[in-house]
Amino acid sequence: MCCPGHIGRRIPLLALLLGLAPWTASAASFLPGETKAVEEVGFPGTVIDDVLRPFTIDLGGGLFISGNFQDRVVDGDDGRIGFVSYIRDITGADGAVIESFSRSSFFGTIDVTYSSTSIGVVDPSSGSRSADGSTMTFLFDSGIPLSPAGIFGGNEHITIALDPTAYAEVGQVIIVARSATGALGSTSLTTYAPVPEPGTAALFVAGLAVLVRRLRYVSAGT
Repeated sequence: MCCPGHIGRRIPLLALLLGLAPWTASAASFLPGETKAVEEVGFPGTVIDDVLRPFTIDLGGGLFISGNFQDRVVDGDDGRIGFVSYIRDITGADGAVIESFSRSSFFGTIDVTYSSTSIGVVDPSSGSRSADGSTMTFLFDSGIPLSPAGIFGGNEHITIALDPTAYAEVGQVIIVARSATGALGSTSLTTYAPVPEPGTAALFVAGLAVLVRRLRYVSAGT
């Protein structure tokens, strides 16, 4: 039985595959500290988790903007895992928009793209990876507006793909909204994020233990 909020598990990503070019990892990589345009490239695979995370942002003066953050995980055809972001169902004060969002807890080599869909309508203006490599921020210059009739609309699906295949609800997304008068507000939600594979974590611990022993040996010899 699916948990509340799950849209579906292991659903073929047909909507993301129609009319899209093949995935080209090297062209989409974001290095720590890098800011650039996000390329439009598909990420073929199978949905393995899909959760709607509702949010409301207080813009002050009695103004609010609300919506859902669709937090999707895709098992890629190339053995990698993709974390897909889609802000949708946006309602609230007239003229209010989503200005940007940031996702955290990433590491290693990541590739970032967006995919045109039949329901997402706004492309990211740029993407920026933090200096420590853990956070990706996506800016929408004109903003993501309220959804037509309060449903769908929102941004084109944005995928962050990397090699680890383990994940958990250990990440965070920060969503920033702007009112028609320029007032800003934000909120944060827990999201899926990659975690080291058990074998990788064990190797790290073992390596750390060896390093500690060596340091103790060096200290004892001086």
